[in-house]
Amino acid sequence: MRIYAVFLLSIISIMNIFSQDRSTDRQPIVAGSFYPADKEALKSELSNLFASCKKLPVGWKVRAIISPHAGYVFSGKTAAAAISTTLKDAKYKNIFIIGSSHVMAFDGASVFYTGDFITPLGKAAVNREIANKLRRDKSTIYRELARNAGARGYRPKQAHEMAIERFRNAKKAIKMTDDMIAMINAKILLDWSPEQISGRLLKDNDISISHERIYQHILKDKKEGGKNWISSGLPGGSHTSQSRSPKSASSVRFPCSRRTARR
Repeated sequence: MRIYAVFLLSIISIMNIFSQDRSTDRQPIVAGSFYPADKEALKSELSNLFASCKKLPVGWKVRAIISPHAGYVFSGKTAAAAISTTLKDAKYKNIFIIGSSHVMAFDGASVFYTGDFITPLGKAAVNREIANKLRRDKSTIYRELARNAGARGYRPKQAHEMAIERFRNAKKAIKMTDDMIAMINAKILLDWSPEQISGRLLKDNDISISHERIYQHILKDKKEGGKNWISSGLPGGSHTSQSRSPKSASSVRFPCSRRTARR
């Protein structure tokens, strides 16, 4: 485990982040420059690095290591010293290696998920299930941190408990009763949009029902031969309200609209 950890540190930060579109496995593109390309020569150098590095206390339950990741001639001993804090035969279910990009600047993070790492020592397998789960848009991550961070920052266990609590307190879907349907139909005949009906039911009757659910009700009514869809503004109906007419809306011009768009 130690040998692979030191080796992977030296290649993770010089990855071409777009190579995943062209190759299944990650090839050792700097073998022979940052570290020996020959298997036996590489094993010999790593053994010497571990033998000659500064020895630190062993037997710790190591969860994270901060280590340099340059060529072995520059930082090999320091990396070996850091990883020596783990037991020689320690086994980890998964190891996450996080490195800065030396190739280009970009927003967010690049996660390698299409294959494994090919090394002079053999193949280092990538847990693709976890890698694919980490492939999230930055907005998803920001939202997770914003919603589930406490006074001491973001903690996984606390975040999980907060998510469960939100689920328990969330308003559950309400079954549409005859009285509710009657109120909705009455508003439809008054030329109200599903969005307006949804907002009014919540304000006046404390009934939480989405406008999508009201649209579904209107479509169901249409399939059953009803007439509510005619006043609903759905395709084929006779709704003429300018507020929901794309043609009418596009014909309206506002002063300084070009300047506003530029800002």
